[in-house]
Amino acid sequence: MYRGEVASLNPRLLTRMLWAGLVTLAAVGAAAQDRMPSRPCYHHPSSGDTIYDFEEADLFKTKNISMEDYRGKVVLIVNVATY
Repeated sequence: MYRGEVASLNPRLLTRMLWAGLVTLAAVGAAAQDRMPSRPCYHHPSSGDTIYDFEEADLFKTKNISMEDYRGKVVLIVNVATY
């Protein structure tokens, strides 16, 4: 095969190559998953604190807002992580 020449692969060969690649990828992924340490997804708070026990600064950081002020109201809390 020369540079610039388009190779026409046998569809059966191409299918086998794709399956071999997928099986290899799955095996590598399964092996990597076994080495990752497990972490509990849920941890029950032992301190007994609730959201109402906390205060947070307002948008302009001029005063603290107690979460107790919102007891009994519908509140949407958005937890945003930055990297």
